[in-house]
Amino acid sequence: MVSFGGVWRMFQVFIKEFPELEKPLALTFFFLPSLFFWGSGILKDSITFSALGYFVYSFYFVFIKPEKVFKKF
Repeated sequence: MVSFGGVWRMFQVFIKEFPELEKPLALTFFFLPSLFFWGSGILKDSITFSALGYFVYSFYFVFIKPEKVFKKF
């Protein structure tokens, strides 16, 4: 669940910026990484991708659109 949380947060950021690309972004965020995950080493990709998602989400809401900075940081 932690792994999916990071991906979901990053998806939310990209949907806020590009609402017209919701369907293509869903394909790239949710379906392609799982294809590569099952074809490569176990767990390292999901942890890295999740951490990237949490980082992008925090960066967006702290530096680009500041909302509840201390909570998001």
